[in-house]
Amino acid sequence: GTTKVGSTLYNYQRIVSTRYDGSSPIGYKMEADKYGYFLQFAWTIGQNEQDKSHMLMALDGDDHTFNLPAVHLVNLETGEKKLVEKNGRGMSHWVADNNGKLRIGIRYKDSNRDYAIFYRETETSPWQELQKVKLANNDRLEVYDFDPKDNNILLVSTDQLEDARERTTPGIPQKLYRYNLTTRQIEGEY
Repeated sequence: GTTKVGSTLYNYQRIVSTRYDGSSPIGYKMEADKYGYFLQFAWTIGQNEQDKSHMLMALDGDDHTFNLPAVHLVNLETGEKKLVEKNGRGMSHWVADNNGKLRIGIRYKDSNRDYAIFYRETETSPWQELQKVKLANNDRLEVYDFDPKDNNILLVSTDQLEDARERTTPGIPQKLYRYNLTTRQIEGEY
């Protein structure tokens, strides 16, 4: 979509779903923040495999932070949404586990190029800092998802173990690694 704020046009993504045959399209409603801006990049975050009728989505920005997503649980049949997580920590990206629980938040501060990964054991546990480094640091972990068979294992890439110059597609890792959330160490390739 496109919206006009003052004299400037801004583009933003929309998420739409349909049944497998293209019928019953649903457009998920996005809300502008108090300044009139929409979240520029909407995306799906995760789903509980036992509940196929709901999904976590980043549709709206938090009113107090520009272009940083809040998280909603969205009903895939009706499009109705319920706020799950405000964005009080300034997260730019979220990752849910295999049970559809929000457990990883990633924060990037453009002003000083700090990159931080936050983790929590359950939805009610406090957030813990898993890693904080400069964006250009070779030890930086890039989180992709949870291991589909183990909610204690993150799938990550890192330039520490992979030469970025050898990638066939820029920004896409050659390998993913298993990162154990208990030991806080990489256990090997996925």
